[in-house]
Amino acid sequence: MRKDVRLLFLKILKYNGDLLPLINLGYNYCSISELLTDLINGGLAENIQGRLILTELGNNEILKLSKELNKKKNDWIEPKIDAKIQIIDENFIYLPNKQQLSFLKE
Repeated sequence: MRKDVRLLFLKILKYNGDLLPLINLGYNYCSISELLTDLINGGLAENIQGRLILTELGNNEILKLSKELNKKKNDWIEPKIDAKIQIIDENFIYLPNKQQLSFLKE
């Protein structure tokens, strides 16, 4: 798993967030449950009385990944990973298809 996706998944667990960003990245519920099982087996998360919580090791993993990915400590709003585009040349003129423009759809 990519480090940025792993960090996103750990933060979703920590703050009881929505799984929709992972779904938008192409993960399905089966693969998300496998990732969760891997985190539990790795000691990063626990299931206590039906609640999923991060362990101290999981919180340390968030700090480690944040440092590796140069994230700010209080960066609680994650950018949309699935909306990122490649950097283009500053002199490149981008013309989207008419179907891609939401304000032209009827």
